[in-house]
Amino acid sequence: MMGLQWGGRFKGEPDSQLLQFGSCFEGDLVLAPFDVRCSLAHVTALHGGKIISDHDAQQLIAALKAV
Repeated sequence: MMGLQWGGRFKGEPDSQLLQFGSCFEGDLVLAPFDVRCSLAHVTALHGGKIISDHDAQQLIAALKAV
């Protein structure tokens, strides 16, 4: 199954410790609030730069706050 994930681009399987580290749901939960704050800042910057509309910014901000 791992070969499908890697798409045959590599000769060997990834290191099991690397996979374990990258699959740490508990670690993701610890980082989630900070990730959301960064995403809110990104939306604010995109809106301030007129890259996204008022409507889109409001929707994204509401969704991120719900997370």
